[in-house]
Amino acid sequence: MPSGIHPDTGEVPEADAVLPADVTVTFGACKVGLLRAPAEVVGRIELVDIGLGLEP
Repeated sequence: MPSGIHPDTGEVPEADAVLPADVTVTFGACKVGLLRAPAEVVGRIELVDIGLGLEP
């Protein structure tokens, strides 16, 4: 999660304080804030599987 982006809402309160990323790597699952506008500053999202499958 790039610094300055709210993980639940994707809000960027101080837009000039957030550096836009080309790629954001997230592990296990995407936080909602990565997928919601205005968090376009995350760039391309790469989800890395770390074995959190839905197995019982």
